[in-house]
Amino acid sequence: MAIFLRTGSLWVSVIYHALWDFAIFMIGLASQQAMEQQQALEEAGKGQQMLVPLLLILPNVLYGAWLLRKVRATTAHR
Repeated sequence: MAIFLRTGSLWVSVIYHALWDFAIFMIGLASQQAMEQQQALEEAGKGQQMLVPLLLILPNVLYGAWLLRKVRATTAHR
């Protein structure tokens, strides 16, 4: 939504979302292959399994907040 409000184009948001989904898919695929190779370290990596999704989402949240920093409400109060 922040990208749409800043650019005025829905296509920029659609392209960004598609690229983000592709990147997450590739990271997940690489992670799955790595986990299959290192099953012995599975117990040690449980804390990282919770941290990785947060680290993947946090940049988008921060970027969206940065984009929205100067957006003002356009509705008039009566």
